[in-house]
Amino acid sequence: MDQDINSPVTMTSGAAGHGSSSIKSSILKSNYKKIPISMEEPPDNLGIHYLRKMSKKQFRACMGLLGLESNAFLSDRIFEVVDSDKDEHINFAQFATIMDTLLNGDEDEKHEFSFALFDVSDCGYFGFDEFKEIITKFIAHFCIITGSHSKVDSDVLREIFDRMDHNKDGIVDVEDYKIALKGNPGLF
Repeated sequence: MDQDINSPVTMTSGAAGHGSSSIKSSILKSNYKKIPISMEEPPDNLGIHYLRKMSKKQFRACMGLLGLESNAFLSDRIFEVVDSDKDEHINFAQFATIMDTLLNGDEDEKHEFSFALFDVSDCGYFGFDEFKEIITKFIAHFCIITGSHSKVDSDVLREIFDRMDHNKDGIVDVEDYKIALKGNPGLF
C-alpha cells in the first residue's frame, strides 16, 4: 500500500445512541506497514494488536501517564464513552477512533465527545442534576491535580446550564450543547 503517512483516511464510527459520524484518521502502523483502518470491517491483516482489548483498570493505568492517576473518575468516564459496545473493554479501533477525534477531530466531533462525557445515561441529553454531578467531579479532579481548592457554586452552575438549554425544555441535548459552545467558547 503506497499511501502517504500524512494522508488522512475516513473512518465511520457509531457510538451507542449518538448515530454515525465520519472521522478523519491518520494512517496507523502495524509491523512497520502503513494500513488504513475501517471501523466497518476489521481487516484480517492487522494481527493480534487489532484484536486485543483493554480493561478499565488497564485504561486507568494508561491515563495515569496523562496525570489522571490521582482520580479515577475522569479516566473511567472517558473509558465508558469509548466503550461504545458496552462490553467492559475497549479494542484498538475504539481507542484509535477516540484518540483521533481528540487530536484531529473537527469542532463538532470534539463537542460530541465532550457532550458524551456529560450524558452519563447515554440517552441523548442531560439534566441539571447530572450536569452538576459531573462538573463537581471535574472540579474535584482539577483540584487534586493542581493542589488548589475550589468550591462549586450551584447558582453559577444553574446559570451555565440555563445558557446551554437553548430551547428551555429543562434538558440539554447535543444540539443545545453545540450551540452553547459555539456561541460561548469560554462557557466552561
